[in-house]
Amino acid sequence: MLAALGRQGWLDRPGYRLEHAVGLALATCGGAGERISNVLYGVRLGHPLHPLVTAVPMGAVTTAVALDAASLLPHHSPDLREVSRFALAVGIVGSLGAAVTGLHDWQQTQERTRRVGLVHGALNSIATGLYIASWFDRRRGRHRRGMAGSALGYASPLPAAISGPLWCTASGPGWTTPVPVCRSGSGRRCWR
Repeated sequence: MLAALGRQGWLDRPGYRLEHAVGLALATCGGAGERISNVLYGVRLGHPLHPLVTAVPMGAVTTAVALDAASLLPHHSPDLREVSRFALAVGIVGSLGAAVTGLHDWQQTQERTRRVGLVHGALNSIATGLYIASWFDRRRGRHRRGMAGSALGYASPLPAAISGPLWCTASGPGWTTPVPVCRSGSGRRCWR
């Protein structure tokens, strides 16, 4: 599947447009753009930040779905709905963090890797949209509809969750330790 996605040349145009938009956004930050890049890469951690951040939405949404299932059992606590909605909110915030760090890593990719990463991000964006809709449904008292939305959102990024690690390790950015972003000739470490 990844090989077939990597051959979809029609993904190049939207991919490069998105990459230029991300680059422009960082460039408008001036010197702070370098520091922001270093944070998003995880330079101080010595490990790419995106794989670490993805654990938050995966764990939080899994918790929400499990609590939803428990709330369907007889004699369940009415508090399960509120706790599930809170876990879902944590998952949404975590998804946004994962999107920012993933987008930043993705902008450094080319060709086949860029195409697979673009689809990976799009699938996760759809899932995040479903989580947000689910959260609002729950807030308005439509708990069953919200539960269905989060379950659908939970299932929808499965191909993305599988493709992400394969993309990063097999053909992705190609680093195990983040590289600091510095202006050439600056003569300093960027993460200080």
